[in-house]
Amino acid sequence: MNDGTLIPKSVVTLYQWINEGVLRTSNLDLFEKPKRKHHRTHPQAKRCLGPNIAQRPQTADQRSEIGHWELDTVQGQKNGNDSVVLVMTDRLSRVNITSKIAGKTAHAVNQFFINLRQKMGTDAYYRIFKTITSDNGSEFSELTQVHDHVFYADPYSPWERESNEINNRFLRKEITKGEAINNYSSAQIIATNDWMNHYPRAMFNGHSSMDIYRKAFYQEISQLHQPIINWSVLFI
Repeated sequence: MNDGTLIPKSVVTLYQWINEGVLRTSNLDLFEKPKRKHHRTHPQAKRCLGPNIAQRPQTADQRSEIGHWELDTVQGQKNGNDSVVLVMTDRLSRVNITSKIAGKTAHAVNQFFINLRQKMGTDAYYRIFKTITSDNGSEFSELTQVHDHVFYADPYSPWERESNEINNRFLRKEITKGEAINNYSSAQIIATNDWMNHYPRAMFNGHSSMDIYRKAFYQEISQLHQPIINWSVLFI
């Protein structure tokens, strides 16, 4: 301004003046405008589909061993005809398992776990997948049919699956929100997941999630009285 008017020190007031037209500029000229906080209201309480996360073993809460997984799905188009990506995150290592499945249905989710258990064998399956924690989405409503230790986060509490949510953001860097998952091949999704798992992490002093997971995996499997399975069977 060139009329001698003082510019306020308050950023809030400055943006208010821009909105009111006092200043000769617009929000489009700004590098970044602070976002308003939106307070969501929930018309009715959503119930847990099964055992609550509060009942989960302490070893899962403490991240003291591998085998405690957070579960979610990543959608592309919400038209009922698109595939989805099933995303599992190990709480200790933050390693990710992703799989393109037929749709956001309980049947498609359960079929993934049935195939995984057949591939691994029951003993190894429960050694590597000690617990599973999901949200209360309908696609997870029948999880207890394919796993004995399933827990559900509190409704509207994504922070209770924080590692899963963070890895989903990584995945979204390659899988554009709103684009059909059917446009991505299983090979593309696996390649993106592989990049995530081998990305150096500060929390592990520059080691990747896969570095942490691989070592712990063989320690777990070595305790079974069966031929050693390869860790890579989980990521194919």
